[in-house]
Amino acid sequence: MFPTMKPLALLLLTTAPLLALEPLQLMDTVTVNGIDVNAKALPKGLVLDKTTGLLSTSAMRGQVVHRTQTRILETRATVTPNGDYLLMFPEGDHYAKSKGEKINSMMVCRSTDKGKTWSKPAVAYDIPYGQHGFIPLTPKGTQTIYCFGTQPIPGKWTWEEGKRENAPIGWRTSDDDGRTWSEVKLIEPTNDPSFMGMSVMRMTETDAGTWLLGSHLADWSKKPFTTQQYLLRSEDKGKTWNVLPGARPNGWAAEGFNRMDEGRPLNLGGGKVLFMSRTPQGHLFTAWSQDDGKTWTKPAPSTLVHPDAPPMLFPLSDGKTLVAFHHNKVPTTGNGELSDKAELMKMRSEVWASLSSDEGHTWSEPKFVMANAVAPVHKVSGFNSQCSYLDAFVEDGVMHLFMPHRWQQVLHLTIREDALNKLPTKTQLAQLVANKAPEAKTASYATQLAAGIKATRQIVYKKVGSIELKLDVFEPEGFKASDKRPCFVAIHGGGWTSGGPKSMYLFADHCAKLGMVAVSVQYRLFKPGTPVTVFECVKDARAAVRYVRAHAAELGVDPDKIIVNGSSAGGHLAAATAMFDGVDHKNEKLEVSCHPNALVLFSPVIDTSLEGYGYAKIGEKWKELSPAHQVRAGLPPTLLFHGDGDTTTPVRGANVFVEEMKKAGNRIEYVSPPGAIHTYMFKDAKLHEETKTKMDEFFANLGYVKSK
Repeated sequence: MFPTMKPLALLLLTTAPLLALEPLQLMDTVTVNGIDVNAKALPKGLVLDKTTGLLSTSAMRGQVVHRTQTRILETRATVTPNGDYLLMFPEGDHYAKSKGEKINSMMVCRSTDKGKTWSKPAVAYDIPYGQHGFIPLTPKGTQTIYCFGTQPIPGKWTWEEGKRENAPIGWRTSDDDGRTWSEVKLIEPTNDPSFMGMSVMRMTETDAGTWLLGSHLADWSKKPFTTQQYLLRSEDKGKTWNVLPGARPNGWAAEGFNRMDEGRPLNLGGGKVLFMSRTPQGHLFTAWSQDDGKTWTKPAPSTLVHPDAPPMLFPLSDGKTLVAFHHNKVPTTGNGELSDKAELMKMRSEVWASLSSDEGHTWSEPKFVMANAVAPVHKVSGFNSQCSYLDAFVEDGVMHLFMPHRWQQVLHLTIREDALNKLPTKTQLAQLVANKAPEAKTASYATQLAAGIKATRQIVYKKVGSIELKLDVFEPEGFKASDKRPCFVAIHGGGWTSGGPKSMYLFADHCAKLGMVAVSVQYRLFKPGTPVTVFECVKDARAAVRYVRAHAAELGVDPDKIIVNGSSAGGHLAAATAMFDGVDHKNEKLEVSCHPNALVLFSPVIDTSLEGYGYAKIGEKWKELSPAHQVRAGLPPTLLFHGDGDTTTPVRGANVFVEEMKKAGNRIEYVSPPGAIHTYMFKDAKLHEETKTKMDEFFANLGYVKSK
């Protein structure tokens, strides 16, 4: 048993909130395999996710699980015996850069809702040394999770004489779904008891129950350095092991390069196993076994174009199809030079997928999956391009991918299995980009419909200095000043920095036709370097609702039937009228409540953290203005529209908000059309009509309008 260590940095990781990070700086042009993609005028079918910093297709969804100011190493995930998603990764630096000191900590995040939300990172187990990655295995018929990996244990490992990568290989086990872990048990192969290497790629269990784990030996004292690939094999659930193809120094290496490493075995069934390895030759190498991994064909180049980077090989759920993610390009020089400054590191900036239905003997034409779109801001060039070391599993027809993007953030990405073969080839991608002719900016569907709509009148609800803030009022047919009508208050979007009341006219007019009084709100717009911050936007929105309630008799409004609606940043301000008490103008009559009786939110800014939208504009006080983080009991009935294809105000925040509302006992109705983008109800005719129908039903259920 090794002594327990709790270094200060480790304690900070487990107790401190996520450190503030700069917003991602995106490139104007993303070059994909020689094709320049204008990030500001994307062709149909391509999507730039500002949160993850990836250019991909509309088939891909993504979220940031964790960001760091240090370094993330390999991310690996598994489905636990109880159905949770368990994601583990070292945070810190590579153990091979240390001189015996602890240089990283193995962190864990858990999802109990199939990856919709994730827990904050916590230390998985406290050990006195760093690691390289988590290699999961849950043997068939058991409830035990194994955590294999490299174990640079003090006294059993040295960083000297070019041996810094080579360490004992071992495992820990968990019998409580990955919440606690046993002490480490080391592998001592019968044919090479003192074997040391580096293992970080996924392992496999064959139909016969045999375990196969890749491991390579490196010698950094040589220039260029050399590696040899090995396989660790156990037929008895880890009790005994053998090294293949034989004891050191008889490992595999690509001829002419003296390199082969980071091998990945994959069970094919019926005693057959595929083995894929990294080399600097320019292609991934493959070998096959027909006898449960005992003997192997000679590793040889596949058709998969790949630089000096790891294999990323996974099975699909049909049991026949394999997918290999690869970078599909190689540097023109220096392919054998492995350093963060090497040109080859830039080759890792994009990911392609090739499929095989014949056990990896032949592969389809590569299909574009994603590319890094974040500007190269790091001094260490390898950080700028990193889109490698993907991990994946499939559940319910969805492939879940995990990536240490730019070694700075842990990404969870999803794509349906049946979408993989529909991704664009390089030729198709080039055609998409070439066919993207310059287009004049046209008004949205809703804006075109609203072109002829005019408000009944305009009134001033607040004066701030010399600025008069106004409400555009829509009165229904047959309206009398003595009426007590429900009131629909609409607040426009625009990132708090742009837009105006007219953008909400179509929905205001619709509600007036239902018999309500409707108003569209003007508020001051945020401008950096001026006194007008997002807090001032919130104050104006709350003042507008307070004015409507205070002047209900004059407006012909029932003060107990006020619905506040908003789109995007306006949705945030709508939620603010119900939530952020105390963020008010100093001269407000606080005895009049600004809390609405109902909320209708369109693609709202709902999470203002680094993982949502708004942190860059709000700053360190983001949590004070984050609806997802300020939910409490007693909030009004809420109808939330948020497409699951929204990457502007990431849908993850909406999912969290919905769960928090339910936990607090609040009424929440959630509409999330598959693939629908940000503020889709303004852009798509069919979804626009569906949105109005759902609103009408919501109002009728509240008793504010008659059922149709």
